[in-house]
Amino acid sequence: MAMDEPGVFDLVASARPAEDLPAAFDRLALAACAAQVRNTGLNNFALLHGVTVSMMAAELLPYLHEAAQRRLESAVIGFVVAAVVAFDDNSVSPDLPKIEAGSELDILHGLAQKAAAGLNDHDIKFADACTRLYKRTGSSLPIQALALNLGAL
Repeated sequence: MAMDEPGVFDLVASARPAEDLPAAFDRLALAACAAQVRNTGLNNFALLHGVTVSMMAAELLPYLHEAAQRRLESAVIGFVVAAVVAFDDNSVSPDLPKIEAGSELDILHGLAQKAAAGLNDHDIKFADACTRLYKRTGSSLPIQALALNLGAL
């Protein structure tokens, strides 16, 4: 679906190597979270993987030489851009409850328990990725995406 959109290949090809690769993967994961929040229930599977792939790529970086890091960067950018372009309807503006500061860790704790209790491997991987993304960025977006994915909001 993304390939049918005008300019997608140019958009991916125009990406320049990031100076801070872990931060770039965080931004890609946040973009996928935002798209998932805007499109709850619609193609969550592809957007969920935009988050999990970005976060796993960040974990692999220390084990890769620079050329392999850049190949991984290109692959992740291509995947996340394709998922967001194909499945994000920017016209959707969900009315989400605001997550209050201080309660975020409690909410994450409850969501992690819910994901683990369900024994769904994708929910567990998504909970892990969203928890790490929240800890790395401080954004409540991964908490909202996880809560919506688990039907908790």
